[in-house]
Amino acid sequence: MPEALTITLEPCGNGVAVVHLAGRFDFASGPEVRAQLLNAVAAGHPKLIVEMGGVAFIDSAGIGALIGGLRAARQAGGDVRLSNPRPQARTLLSLTSIDQVLEMHSSVEAALAGFAWRLQHPPVDGPELVLDLQVAATQEGMDLVHTALAGCWTHLQDVRGLDERWLNEFALAVAEVAGNIIQYAHAPDPPLVEFGLFLTRHTRRLVASFIDRGIVATLPVDSLVDSRMPSVAIAYEDLGERGRGLALVQLTTDRFEYRRTPAGENIWILEKHFPV
Repeated sequence: MPEALTITLEPCGNGVAVVHLAGRFDFASGPEVRAQLLNAVAAGHPKLIVEMGGVAFIDSAGIGALIGGLRAARQAGGDVRLSNPRPQARTLLSLTSIDQVLEMHSSVEAALAGFAWRLQHPPVDGPELVLDLQVAATQEGMDLVHTALAGCWTHLQDVRGLDERWLNEFALAVAEVAGNIIQYAHAPDPPLVEFGLFLTRHTRRLVASFIDRGIVATLPVDSLVDSRMPSVAIAYEDLGERGRGLALVQLTTDRFEYRRTPAGENIWILEKHFPV
């Protein structure tokens, strides 16, 4: 049986609390962690350090719970820092660029020092997480993706005044990958696959990161670039249905990568530079 997650809150004074986690941090335990983080912020602890040395595994639902706590903490004038995450967590956070939003430290003491340093050096224009979404790989999930993206585009228009073509291209790319996960990630008779979608605004680019635990993506070998993505050098009509969709993603983004982690997660990264 998977090890159930245990959650322990340790108030430290001055608005700081350490949340100790141990076990599997996934879709089953994510909602409880999110609730505990929100409760801690509401109780006057907006500066949270999540101690993850005992977390054997984290998935997109776990990341979503951390992001939920981060939003609440920042709205209350605080932040969330991670302490001592294991290699699996570090890999997942790094591949999805979430590590640029959630700071990682080697120990609780280092995270505490980071809070003190940040008070004296506030960020000028750091990365902004504009979307964190956890949905089922179904048509209903796809509808939620479209609805959430529409809200993000409104926010980005207010921030940068992006033109319609730029937004349409990135929306197409994100929808193609979401559709790819929904159509192909299921084995013949699996439990329902869910996926996480995270959208991060950087100073010069927008990054979309997908995480799912469906079956490994097998792309046609004769239509790959660096053994990963379909090459647009191949005639469009010669690509299969899946290849055509992924080729469109490659055409409309500045970076498109797929990786399968040793822990069995599929990671899809899309990046598009903002127009100068």
